[in-house]
This record gives sequence, C-alpha cells and structure tokens, in this order.
Amino acid sequence: MSLIKLVIAVIMLAGGTFILQYAEREGVATEDALSEARSATVELPDAGNIDPAFNGKMVYATGFADTKDIIADPMFGVKTTSISLERRVQYYQWAEIRLTRTETYRDGSGGNLRESEVFAGYDYSRRWVSDPIDSSKFDDRSYRDRNLIMTEIPDETFYADNVTFGAYKLPPFIRNFISGSVPLKVELPSSAVTDLNKRIGAADGDSEVYVSGNVVYLGSPPDSPRVGDVRVIFTEVKPASISILAKVTGDTFEPFSAPGGGTFSMVSMGTVEKDNMYGDSLRDKTYMIYGARIVAVPLISFGLKTVMGILSILTGLVSFLLGIAWSLFIIGGIRLGPSPLYGGSLLGAAILLAVLSIFVLLPYLRRKKSAA
Repeated sequence: MSLIKLVIAVIMLAGGTFILQYAEREGVATEDALSEARSATVELPDAGNIDPAFNGKMVYATGFADTKDIIADPMFGVKTTSISLERRVQYYQWAEIRLTRTETYRDGSGGNLRESEVFAGYDYSRRWVSDPIDSSKFDDRSYRDRNLIMTEIPDETFYADNVTFGAYKLPPFIRNFISGSVPLKVELPSSAVTDLNKRIGAADGDSEVYVSGNVVYLGSPPDSPRVGDVRVIFTEVKPASISILAKVTGDTFEPFSAPGGGTFSMVSMGTVEKDNMYGDSLRDKTYMIYGARIVAVPLISFGLKTVMGILSILTGLVSFLLGIAWSLFIIGGIRLGPSPLYGGSLLGAAILLAVLSIFVLLPYLRRKKSAA
C-alpha cells in the first residue's frame, strides 16, 4: 500500500511541477510577445486598400469580415452564406444524478456549528445530453441498460474558405475566432430526409425526421421525445464587424513573432480600442497562470506530504511550507531572466520558507528521537 501511495505522490509532485513550469514559461513568452507587439503596433487606417507600406508591420485594424461563400453540411444538406456553420448534436438519455444533503454538526465538544455535504443517493431522469450515457454502470439496477441511441453523429463546424477584411483575406487563425453564433433556420432537402430515415432505420414509407426552427429531430416528434432520440442544432456566424491585432503579410495576416520566440495575434468582435484588446489579452493570460498555480501548489504540497509521510519525517505544516517554497523556486527561476527583481524576490522568499520549514521540522525530529 505504501508503494502505491509513493507512486501517486511522485506523480502528484511531477504533475504539479510540470503544470507550474509550463504555465510560467508560456506566461513569460506571452508577456514578452505582448510587450514587443504592443510597442511595434501601428494603426491600419483603411483596410479597404492594400498599402505596401504596411507590409511586414504589426497592425491594429477595424473593419467588416465578409464572405460570399456558400457553406454546407453535406450530411443534412443545410446551406448558408456565412463565415461558419456549426452542427451540435444531443441525445435523449437517462441520466444518473448524484444527490447530496446538508448536515449540521458541532466542531468538537460544544464547538461551533458547521455544515457538510453528505451523499444522499441518486436520482434518475431523462434529459438531452451532449454525449451518449453508458447506463450499464448505473447504481440502481432497475435503470441499467435503459439507454440506447438511434444513431451517433459527430459535432462539426464548417468554415467559409474565403473571408475578406476590406481588401485583405482573413487567414484561418483569425476567421475561426470570429464569434456571435445565431440560430440558422433549417430547410432539409428531400434527399437528406430520405438518407436520414435510412440511417435511423425508419420503416419504409414512414418518416422519423422532424424540423423545428434550427433543430432537426431524429426519432419522435419534438414535443414527445423518447430515450434514444437525437436532435441536431444548427447555428451560424454571420459577417460582422471585428477588430484585429496581427502582422500584415501581403494581402493577408499572420501572427506577430517576438524575438524571444512567443507569438501573438488577437480578434475581438465589434470596434474595440487597441489598448483594451491588449489589456484583455494580458488579463486572460494572467488568469491562466494563476489558475495553474492554484492547481499546482496543492499537488506539490500533498505530494511532498505523502512522500515524507511514508518516511514519517514531515508534518502537514512543513509539507505546506515546502510546497510553496518549491513552487516559488520554480516560478522565480523562470521569471529571473525577464524580470531579475521579481524573480530574485521569489527565489529569496523560497529560501526563507525552506529555512522556516527546517526550524519547524527540527523540534518534531527531536521529539521523535527522544520517543525512540
């Protein structure tokens, strides 16, 4: 059992360390790219004309993303003139829902009242879900093996090949991030209805394909679904005004490449000021870094506690302090190059926490030695 715990602890340590290193390195690269891109950015005043003077430059531009392409879903025969066409599939299934109840208890003898969530069984209901549910493992045997599906259809997004931005062409890395999906009214050709009925095994002469707005139902009428039915939801992204940050290359764009190796580009819907776009991008990356730290530090601390707990030489407090010290050492080492003061401060804090951990640990070890 100790060997299994040791393996899990090592995995936690390695996983936490990897997450932290990856997030910090990505963060540094992105911050460098953002800084370089921001200082190099010039405004492209008129995207309606290709000006050779802007070739090779990092630009901020606003304009209208447009297309004349007709895109289609070949399985359903649904067509539209839009930037993208999205198919999302749902299945009518029995779902097992874990229930909890809140219990109140006193913390210790006459202590404060506290609440905790306690498992209270399972509830079963039919609902539309994005993936088929395996009911063979349901806790309640009477609900096992109730789920089936008439057919499984993948989610898919179709894009227009030619999307313009004034006189420029938008590359996929910009086109694919244009958002603002709206429902697409569906009209199925008779050939698609025939193929779909065959696909779901409908009886000859009968149709089990129904259309309502932007949804195609396979199986039962929309108002009375049965387990196994499938519904397919269609949305589209129409031509729209956008703001972009990217490097001009001839009549199109590419991501900005910083000398340090990071790359940067961005698209926002509508007319958004350049400074706001850079601020949004930096904030999103900051959230990612802090999210990684929130995940990684507990992994490292629990991993250390388990490893040393097996050896009976580490307390919970020390494992927590060493986990933070370890994390700060990784962050500080990565941040030392681009920001010596910040990185050095973190390394100093890591050393102080490590020393503090030793002072906390020494009395514990003396007691263990005396008891032996």
